[in-house]
Amino acid sequence: MKLFVNLFLIISIHVISNFCFAGETELFSKEIILVTVMSNTTKRGGHSSLIIEATEKVIFDPAGRVRSKLLKEKADVLYGIDESLEEFYLSIHARETHHVVIQSILVSDIVAQKALNLAKSNGPVAPALCARSVSILLRKLPGFRSIKVTYFPEKLMKDFANIKGVKTKKIFEYDGPDKHKKLIELEKKYELKN
Repeated sequence: MKLFVNLFLIISIHVISNFCFAGETELFSKEIILVTVMSNTTKRGGHSSLIIEATEKVIFDPAGRVRSKLLKEKADVLYGIDESLEEFYLSIHARETHHVVIQSILVSDIVAQKALNLAKSNGPVAPALCARSVSILLRKLPGFRSIKVTYFPEKLMKDFANIKGVKTKKIFEYDGPDKHKKLIELEKKYELKN
């Protein structure tokens, strides 16, 4: 009987952890994406943000400076994100001087919703605290507790890469370093497209 109870407890813990934690299974239908803007010259991180797909898709852009008539922003959260606006956001950050590292992981609905709620309740973030805000948010999620609180986007990116199931890709674009000029060009292109 004791063996049966122990076996039951082990199986229950395994099932619960598979349901709640980040990993690879059919229960994981939502996505969390860490976005890191990296300097092409210094190889240092310039910005961190999170794309969260839960009951709605948002971008948690702490201390972000991207403002556009296409993006609805409240307290450092960008709302109404669809595939085109996500590409738009990523393209604004990728330019001659910087590339974007995108690290994605599938998570359960519960983890995704918790991330969304934490982002919405976080409030505006002071300049230069983007990686710190993102790392603190991630540490509150099951499966992400190995993330260390940091002020440095490149350190956050390395910690995130160590989580099982993370997929990484990089975006390089070679338009000029003036982000505002690129923003105006992308707004025109987006308006024509839609």
